[in-house]
Amino acid sequence: MAIKPNGKSPVTSDHDDKIMLFRDVTPGPHETQLRFRLIHFWEAWNPLKKTLIGVEMLLIDEQGSVIQGFISPSRIERHLSKMKPGSLYKLNNFYGSSNKTMYRVSDHAVTVSFSWNSELSVLEDSPTLLMKTDSVFIPLRNFKLAVIAKETSLVISVITHTI
Repeated sequence: MAIKPNGKSPVTSDHDDKIMLFRDVTPGPHETQLRFRLIHFWEAWNPLKKTLIGVEMLLIDEQGSVIQGFISPSRIERHLSKMKPGSLYKLNNFYGSSNKTMYRVSDHAVTVSFSWNSELSVLEDSPTLLMKTDSVFIPLRNFKLAVIAKETSLVISVITHTI
C-alpha cells in the first residue's frame, strides 16, 4: 500500500486479512472479521415491559467454538433479513460485550454484538469448511421432565447416602 504525500496511508475496506476466531473475542470494539455459521436465533423480550430487547443468536466458527450473538432492536431490520439458520456469514466490525452468567447460552464470557458500523454478508466460498451442525431441539416440556427426573433421582441419591 503506497503512502500518500501527506504521510498517511489510504483507508482500505478489505477486511479479509484480519480474521478473528471466537476464542480471541474480548470485550470492546473490534475492527476485524468473524466467519461463522448461524446455528439458531430467537427474539428476546422483556416480560414485564413487553418490549423487544433484541435478537439473540448462537454462532459457531471454523474451529467448532460456539459464541452468543446479539442484534439490538434498532439494527434488526438491517441485518436479520439476510440471516438464515445453517448459512455461513462474515461479519466485519462488531463489539464484544461481557455477558452475565445467568443469561449466557454458550461457554464464552463475551457476546458478539452488532454495532453501528457492522457489515454482515453471506460467505459464499469458505476457504475452510465450517462444519454443518445437526441441531436437535428438545420440546420444552420434555426438557422440563428430564430435569425433574434428574433432580428427583439426585435428591433420592442424596437422601439414601445421608441415612
